[in-house]
Amino acid sequence: LSGGYIMTLKKNIVSGVQEQLSSEELKGKIRFECEKIIKFCEGESNKDVCEDISFYKFENDLKISVAHLACLLIQLFLTCHHENLDYSKWTDTGLYYARNNPIARTIKTVFGEVKYWRTYLVRKDNIGNGFHPLDAVLGLTRDGFSPSVINLVTRLATRVSFTSTVLI
Repeated sequence: LSGGYIMTLKKNIVSGVQEQLSSEELKGKIRFECEKIIKFCEGESNKDVCEDISFYKFENDLKISVAHLACLLIQLFLTCHHENLDYSKWTDTGLYYARNNPIARTIKTVFGEVKYWRTYLVRKDNIGNGFHPLDAVLGLTRDGFSPSVINLVTRLATRVSFTSTVLI
């Protein structure tokens, strides 16, 4: 993705899902959003103004819709991995136990912010901190940015001043 594409997206595009959903519920939302995008491309959502819409407006609106869809797909990826992660390799050691309720987190991706839930493992002996195995397995860092965002910002920082990087 080019930097121009990312910079033109509206800030804080969120997947729209604020409660924990199962992977099956997310698949339903994704299918619904795909149908909305198809209808938008066909002009069915605004037949009266179909002739008046410019390609520029269409393309910008499509970017936002696709980014929203991408956030839902990322949320599905994270949810499926959370549902399928085997915690026994940590809990069977006797060092950790899982908290009952998964904890929500928002991660900033190149498509927007995505909220997801993950299990927290607590050390039984109170020595050291617990951790979120899902984040560890997927390589997600504590800073709340996806690896692609970190990569993009790092590359950007080598090309422009720090002040400009922060503004961009």
